Amino acid sequence: MELNDVKQLLINAGFPDNSLMFALAQCCFESGGTLFDSAVDIANNNLTGIIFADASYQHNATQGTAKPVGEQAGHYAHFETLTDWAIDFKRIVHAQFPGWNTEGRPIDATTIEDYVHRLKLNHYFESDEATYLAGMKRYYNELIA
Repeated sequence: MELNDVKQLLINAGFPDNSLMFALAQCCFESGGTLFDSAVDIANNNLTGIIFADASYQHNATQGTAKPVGEQAGHYAHFETLTDWAIDFKRIVHAQFPGWNTEGRPIDATTIEDYVHRLKLNHYFESDEATYLAGMKRYYNELIA
C-alpha cells in the first residue's frame, strides 16, 4: 500500500482538507511507517489499530487479531476492506465525547498539536500526550516537507 493510496482512502472517506494531513500522519505513526506493512495492517485491513467493538457502527468489521500483551485488552477490528477501515477511522476522529472532551472534534483541529490534544481528550490513546505528539510530528513534518 502506497502513501498516496492511503491519502486517497481518507479523502474518499470524507476527511476535510484541514485535518487530512494530520490523519495521514496518524496512519503512518500508528502503522510504524509509510509502507503500511505491519502485521496488524495486513492481517486486519486496519492501519490505525482500531479496537473491535462488536457494534453495528463498525461496518464490515469482525474480530481481528489479539492486541499484544501489555496493551489494552481486546482484539483489533478486522475490516473487510480498507475502505471500511477508512470510514470507521473517520467516525472515530469525528467524535467528541461529552464529559471528556470540551474542546471539539479532532477532525476539526487546525494544528497538529490541537488534533493530538483532542484525541487525548477522547481517550484515543493511552500514552502521554507529549510522546504521542512527538511521534505524530515526525511523520507530519515529513509529509508536509
